[in-house]
Amino acid sequence: MKKLIGIVLSLMLCVLPLTALATKTPYESGEVEIMDTPEGVYHYVLLGLDKQLKAGQTIPQTDVTIIVTLDTKNDRILLTSLMRDALIVRPNGNKGRINGVARDFGSFNKKTGEYNLDAYMETLSEHFGIKVDKWVSVDFDQVINVVDILGGVEVTATKAEAQYFKDRGFDKIVIQEIPSAGTFMVSGFTALQYMRIRKISGGEFQRTQRQRTVLKTILKNAKDMTSDEAMSLVDRIAPNLSTNMSVIELYEAAMRLYKMRSSLVQEVRIPIDGTWKNATYANMAILDVNFGKNAKALQAYIKDPTIVPEDPSIAYKDINFD
Repeated sequence: MKKLIGIVLSLMLCVLPLTALATKTPYESGEVEIMDTPEGVYHYVLLGLDKQLKAGQTIPQTDVTIIVTLDTKNDRILLTSLMRDALIVRPNGNKGRINGVARDFGSFNKKTGEYNLDAYMETLSEHFGIKVDKWVSVDFDQVINVVDILGGVEVTATKAEAQYFKDRGFDKIVIQEIPSAGTFMVSGFTALQYMRIRKISGGEFQRTQRQRTVLKTILKNAKDMTSDEAMSLVDRIAPNLSTNMSVIELYEAAMRLYKMRSSLVQEVRIPIDGTWKNATYANMAILDVNFGKNAKALQAYIKDPTIVPEDPSIAYKDINFD
């Protein structure tokens, strides 16, 4: 009889839905609360897609995730980088890196060429405590096109970054645009390579800083545009983008951004220092993140613009997590 009971229990475990055994997200476990979006605040998720697809894949992984928050009430733009190696709870209840969620749980419509990334947006909301649902994505080739359409961007390179370009032989592909440490106006190709630098001091953390630097420069370049020039730019860039926003929503977002072209731009990287540790999961190097603290920090930044310093490593010290 005991053997029979054991067999029955084993069979029951085999047929139980995966969700019954799944790990809860920080929101489901009560670690994270999702705040209501304050009046006058708009969140847009900017995704950089790595178009290197493996067999059977239709959506690439997200190499870059930046939440662009337009705070029209306080006249500021907040750029929040999310580290791609953060270990999260995936939509199926299993754990994995955040950069694979769009790839593994999104869908692609071959007829329309449109992505459905609702699962990724929900994952972000349930881990970081803010409601996000509007997104815009570009792949690497499109980044080059966008920057070139804007006439290039200005970057300030360190000695190590300049050496990186020299070691990679980029001067054989295009004119050497970063020949040494200093500030230079660069083309889309060089801007993309600058954003992707990883294997020097600072690693992935400094890489997200470079991404925000390029984005801030793009915003800076738009300050002197007229509204007609801004709309013309949107018309030129739009074909290079993928988004779940309608044409009207895209133009509304563009007009909000245009009206804020002289606004203060603040930035932060999530997870903030003191809230994560390096670890290994399923033979992968990951970041083990305290999502409760990071959600509270991000919510605090959005509610109170005075507590966001330029250096994200010290931002959390001004926040009461109790």
